[in-house]
Amino acid sequence: MMTINTTSNTPSTILQTYHSLITSATKLTSAFISHSSILPFFLPTCLVTEHGPSNLAPFLGKQIPIEEYLDILGKYCTYKNVVFTEFCADPVLCEVVVKARGVFTWIETGKEWEEVFVWRLGMRRDFSGDQVHVSSSGGGDNNDGSTGLVTKDQTMGERDWKVWRWQVWADTASLMLAKKAKEMDNIERKE
Repeated sequence: MMTINTTSNTPSTILQTYHSLITSATKLTSAFISHSSILPFFLPTCLVTEHGPSNLAPFLGKQIPIEEYLDILGKYCTYKNVVFTEFCADPVLCEVVVKARGVFTWIETGKEWEEVFVWRLGMRRDFSGDQVHVSSSGGGDNNDGSTGLVTKDQTMGERDWKVWRWQVWADTASLMLAKKAKEMDNIERKE
């Protein structure tokens, strides 16, 4: 069986990968800021981990499939005024780390808090719609009439990067205070 080396460590390839990763992450963050659907930026099998104590919110402290995570998050929180301030890519590990800040609201209490958060995006090329044929003999004429070559539109350079693993670090103490705002108001009123 023939193996295709899809990564190269030449300086130009590393630089190209770096820029492609940053571009893909920037498109994702722009969609997030504008409240557009971000699902197209994720592989369907993507798992999300928002770090924090799992007893604080149902979207914290466990791996959750992307669609389920977004549904759960949307039931509990809203956000506005998000600004992504720093992007850092590792073209060898195919990861992007993004730092941001924004205003979040716990829906049940209406309590807002400002938060700085970090995303770590593990990324892969998306070939989900491709039908790539590679011959086991390494190319040439095959019995089925194909050449065994990968066409240009099936090469790594022609596919978008998508997130396969999304990790979030945020201010869980502020989330806890926003979630407990009603209880804290009741305590203050009693005093």
